[in-house]
Amino acid sequence: MSLGLKLYGDQDVVLNRLPVAVTLGNFDGVHFGHKKVIEELKALAGGAKTLVITFFPHPTRILCPTSPKPLLYGIDERVRLLLEAGVDCVAVQEFSRDFSSLSADEFCSQYLSKNFNIQSILLGFNFLYGRDRLGNFEHLKKYSEAAGWVCKLGNAHTVNDDLVSSSLIRAFISNGNVAAAANALTRPYALKGTVVKGDQRGRLLGFPTANLRTDAEVLPSAGVYACRVLLSKQKKDYFGVMNCGFRPTIANDLRWQIETHILDFNEDIYGEEIEFVLEKFLRGEKKFAGLEELKAQIADDVNSARCYFKI
Repeated sequence: MSLGLKLYGDQDVVLNRLPVAVTLGNFDGVHFGHKKVIEELKALAGGAKTLVITFFPHPTRILCPTSPKPLLYGIDERVRLLLEAGVDCVAVQEFSRDFSSLSADEFCSQYLSKNFNIQSILLGFNFLYGRDRLGNFEHLKKYSEAAGWVCKLGNAHTVNDDLVSSSLIRAFISNGNVAAAANALTRPYALKGTVVKGDQRGRLLGFPTANLRTDAEVLPSAGVYACRVLLSKQKKDYFGVMNCGFRPTIANDLRWQIETHILDFNEDIYGEEIEFVLEKFLRGEKKFAGLEELKAQIADDVNSARCYFKI
């Protein structure tokens, strides 16, 4: 087995070299387009097992370390979503300088053929492989003919006339368009992390907040959002008003902060794992004339969230 290959799901697919239908890619977000690719893969498999090969770290972290792409999800979440989408096995290949140096021919002969009993292979419409990204569908098709693989090119997929991609979804989120992001992802985007102590100013204003410490790489634009709140220790969902930004009315140090006022909730949850599921953009960030004007606006935001969630 290739060094640096980790298996999830039905590991026998690889360990026992079962006949398999394969697709490969980064799959950041496991969005609508990715799910369509998986549907195509299942159809191509014709009853055989299905395998997704993905890469960690993201190739840009190795090849462009000074300007890597921010990722929608970490590798654990990516694997979970791929398995939930119905893939039998996910193989996470460590992406390294040595791995990136494989030519397109070597990628097929020394990596794919040696590690997997490929029956059929589906290549994403824009996926390139091998050193200098010289491997493409025509190259794979020629190799497949010699190897006895069925080779198919995946389709491009659109939502509302937009070609769905991880880059597009990152742009939606960064611009605060969380509804469009949710449509393309097939689920609302969520920020996960730990509740930490803030400066307590929300409590003084009458709207206590849960402050989030997160490793998320893609953050929404500054503003106020209606969100669902998931607490790891509780099975009940809550609703909230999330503020993301610098809080220019009350903050002097202009430190970026993510905090949520959880509706109808008053418990000590410091240190707990929490998730803010972004449902609707309510308004952009602005500086108010004073605290009373800010309090009135927060009350309006809470009312807007209640109306949106029908509570």
